[in-house]
Amino acid sequence: METRAHHLLIGSFMLVFLTAIIMFTLWLVKAQEDEEIARYNIYFNGSVAGLGVGGDVRFNGIKVGNVSQITIDREDTSRVRVTVEVAADTPIRGDSEATLQLQGITGISFVQILPGTRATPILPVVSSNDPSEYPTIRSRPSAIEALFEAAPELLQRATQVLSDENILNLSGFISDLRQVSHMLASRQD
Repeated sequence: METRAHHLLIGSFMLVFLTAIIMFTLWLVKAQEDEEIARYNIYFNGSVAGLGVGGDVRFNGIKVGNVSQITIDREDTSRVRVTVEVAADTPIRGDSEATLQLQGITGISFVQILPGTRATPILPVVSSNDPSEYPTIRSRPSAIEALFEAAPELLQRATQVLSDENILNLSGFISDLRQVSHMLASRQD
């Protein structure tokens, strides 16, 4: 009889424990649903390599949301539409700009939103589920993209710097510097 009472007590405890876990999970899901979010579209020209769905969205370096969708723009296939979800109280203004930035040396990118000016009104929060109705945040090229775009010009300048005449002048300078250092070393003795 005593064994049966222990089994009943343990079974009752397990049922109460499982019910509490289910209630806590439902409460947590409801709390996340109640959090008001704003959705925006950002159109990037070119590649968004390293950015993935679920990636961070930061406002002045502070995480405020996530990337919810990445698609090719149907109207202009050279652009990529990135849909982001951010906290509704994030002050994204009409002149705010978004750029892609690398997170360390991992190659993972995140969306960085720059605030804009105080005089510009804040973009509205749209409750629609249609991405075509979301407000658009302007994008600008990232520093890495600007570097890749400027690479041909940098290579051309480097070849001008490394012309035959400049290499001869540099060799002569190094030779003269070597002679001066030998002369100073011999005078120390």
